[in-house]
Amino acid sequence: SPFVKKLMEKFPDNGIKNLTVMTAAQSSKTLSVMILLMWAADNDPGPAMWVQAAKDEADTFVRTRLLPMFEDCEPVARLLLSHEKREKARHEVKLSEIGLKTMSVFVTGSNSPSKLKSKPIRWLFLDEVAEYPPGALDSVTKRVRSFWNSRRVMISTPKKAKDAMHIAFLEGCQDEWHFACPKCGELQPLVIAQLKAEHPDTSRACRWDEVPGAVTGGVWDFDTLAKAIRYECRACGHLMPDEPKVRQHIATVGDWIAQNPKAPRKNYSIHWSALLPPIVKWREIVEEKIIADRAVRLGDVEPLMEFINQTLGEPWEDRLKEFDDFSVLEERKGAFKLRAEWPEQTRRFLSGDVQGAGGFHIRYVCRAVGADNQESRLVDYGTVANFEEFEAKRMALGVEAKDTVIDSAHESAKVYKACLKYKWKAFRGDDVPFFNAVVEDPKTREKVTVRRVWALSHADPAIGTPMQGKVRPIKLYRWSNPAVKDILALAMTGAEQRWQIAEDATSEYYRQITAEKRVEEIDAKGRISYVWKRMRRDNHYFDCECMIMAAALITRSLGRVEDDAAPPPGADGDENEGA
Repeated sequence: SPFVKKLMEKFPDNGIKNLTVMTAAQSSKTLSVMILLMWAADNDPGPAMWVQAAKDEADTFVRTRLLPMFEDCEPVARLLLSHEKREKARHEVKLSEIGLKTMSVFVTGSNSPSKLKSKPIRWLFLDEVAEYPPGALDSVTKRVRSFWNSRRVMISTPKKAKDAMHIAFLEGCQDEWHFACPKCGELQPLVIAQLKAEHPDTSRACRWDEVPGAVTGGVWDFDTLAKAIRYECRACGHLMPDEPKVRQHIATVGDWIAQNPKAPRKNYSIHWSALLPPIVKWREIVEEKIIADRAVRLGDVEPLMEFINQTLGEPWEDRLKEFDDFSVLEERKGAFKLRAEWPEQTRRFLSGDVQGAGGFHIRYVCRAVGADNQESRLVDYGTVANFEEFEAKRMALGVEAKDTVIDSAHESAKVYKACLKYKWKAFRGDDVPFFNAVVEDPKTREKVTVRRVWALSHADPAIGTPMQGKVRPIKLYRWSNPAVKDILALAMTGAEQRWQIAEDATSEYYRQITAEKRVEEIDAKGRISYVWKRMRRDNHYFDCECMIMAAALITRSLGRVEDDAAPPPGADGDENEGA
């Protein structure tokens, strides 16, 4: 782990008071700091304290890691008081205190208030700070005031943005490792966005799902994908494979560059992700990211939180928040106008939101999608008075009937009759996070159950009439409100897809598509979940955009191909099916 050298060079500097190490899990962080403690014991002794998140964890840490390492390091082993009798008398060493000839090392948990306040400390090591209970960090950091040359070392995988660990990191210089491309020499940080794949036919960088055989029918073949995973140089496009020689070059040839160079000299902070240690295979990171992304599309953000915290070593911040000042949406504004022609268009969707308040009317949105399944453009939006005008609008905008969807939550009987007459698709939002569907595995031909954001059911177009139950039912598509809204939010923020708005869209459109806010909720057990809440009454265009996103996902016209492990459109027996 050559990248930890900088940390070890900084540790003996008495001009530095606070060292903050924010990293991925299982990436040499705790071991590196244990080495710092042993260096202090042999070269610059003083009372030391190591604080774990909990007392039982501290006891286990002493028995299984810290004391064995002391005993296996000859310079430190000679200092152990338990070695006075020429034996490794581990049972004579208190778990809460390791006695050395030069100093004492106190080990405790952050949930032991009396231990945290009891003794003046020169070397303070705080492990997994993000797991400390409220108030524990402030309490223990006061123990270093008695020494002018004291040091506070905080190490942790982060949790939430702006928590104690993240703030300590931000107050430092924020060193990030920049490696030199082996081909062009460009210094650059390691970022997940540059972890791509090499297409076997073109030898150029491509998305993971574009590798032939990597994903079929929504089912991933990670062994096939692993062979193509490469890191792309941001400057020259050079593709680097996950090989020992390459990984050692990345971890060795480069420099730590401060992202906050004006930070006080006393505060040193450093960060690295799991992309850096050569022992972590890139395929593991890719697989974890793919699984986390799919979970988000099904309304479960926890795997993504774990990926960002534990693998990228970054604090979690909900990135699907409301857009208060429209600044994020301004970035989605394209250089085109409403109803403009788009040569790259492959399909258009029209959605309608039926309203009864203030007189029957229908709000509508039309959006076009491109050939690469990643780009869409706003074509038109507005209001029509009835179903006849909605059909006329469909024809004027050039949208096929099979790509026209309308909400059936209000005036259901009328909507069903109109869908039967005009061949539109009846849609209805559902508050469930996902639906289960039984599909055929394209490899094994066996039936498997998968999660997806939509489900197909049926509705009686003659409901409420004497003909109820006597006519052929129409298809009713149910879609997950929370999951589809999350997917749309990813597109609106630019995290997924190239989702664009016409440059002449009015403020009314902006107000309505930002009328709902994604709110974090924490239950009694500390589990985090997110719900969408309406902040403004009129959210009709947002509902319309949600239906278009659902229709595009159902037909696999927009989004990544792994979004839906379902049969292709028409597989249910209707070869003319669109949505």
